Amino acid sequence: MAYRVLIIGKPVTLPERDEFEVDFQTVEGEYSAYDLVVKLDSGKLVLVLTEEEIEFREEKLQELILKGIEKLRKNELDKNLALEMLGGSERLYFRSLKLYFEEYHDLKAKLEKYLAKQEYQAMRDLVHKVRGFTLYTGAKLLYKIAGILETELLEGEVKNLNHFLRLHERLLAYCQVENV
Repeated sequence: MAYRVLIIGKPVTLPERDEFEVDFQTVEGEYSAYDLVVKLDSGKLVLVLTEEEIEFREEKLQELILKGIEKLRKNELDKNLALEMLGGSERLYFRSLKLYFEEYHDLKAKLEKYLAKQEYQAMRDLVHKVRGFTLYTGAKLLYKIAGILETELLEGEVKNLNHFLRLHERLLAYCQVENV
């Protein structure tokens, strides 16, 4: 799944890339649909999921975006963390990826169904299950966002649902690649 990038400022032409999709806005607003935000006027790249800001000066925009994506990728998956949780067993690691895919490949549809019915407790229970499993796959950023979403769901809020689903979709894609 491609990373979602918002560029705030004057639209510019970028070559198409599989790694990211770009939207433009002239003013700042809501960022929950995006992984990266580039603020051209202030010279800042915001990694929305980690709330990290990186100042930039005259870097080429495409290179800047790719640098931000690489930084996010390093925060998303940590195979060593998973291996630590699994006693160092590569076999268990690959089994965990396979099980995650089998168990949660339809997670988005389930969550959308619960959301349509405003069944926040059912959503929270499902997100909690996913969160418990994520460290065995090394998905440490998904673990963090799942915890935030769990808390939001207690209040009937879903501000981080888009972030959660994008991270989940990227983990599913990783599971498929690793278990071919």
